[in-house]
Amino acid sequence: MRVKESLLIEPLKSFLAEQGYITYTEIPAGTRIIDILGVRHGRIVAIEAKVGDWRTALEQAWDHQLCSDHSYIAIWYRNLHRVRRHLCRGMGIGLLSVGYNKVKTAVRPKSNPRRSGRYKRGLLRYLGENKKEGRQTTLHKWHV
Repeated sequence: MRVKESLLIEPLKSFLAEQGYITYTEIPAGTRIIDILGVRHGRIVAIEAKVGDWRTALEQAWDHQLCSDHSYIAIWYRNLHRVRRHLCRGMGIGLLSVGYNKVKTAVRPKSNPRRSGRYKRGLLRYLGENKKEGRQTTLHKWHV
């Protein structure tokens, strides 16, 4: 059976929700789209989900660090052995293993030194405005 990226989304949203995060999907951030975003007490967690293309996920998670407190890549559990964990650790990016309704932390992220307060505030403002107006928080541009 060929696994689709969409299969990873619900377990990841549940993983964040169990920790008290409000979750959002497909949030635009600059030229990228953050697959899953969690917000709790003004702290932002960004997750880039891929079935197996961990290199692309790592590149995107690196960009997501600009507007998040922690950034992760999430990989289908059967492809986890392919990920070069030392690169995740070196970049301060966390690694999650996703299976059928199960998420495990393989590498914990470091506190993000690359975060831009300006980008983070812009993203939080964007999420707040969309929530107040009852708009869907997917595929709308936000500005810093």
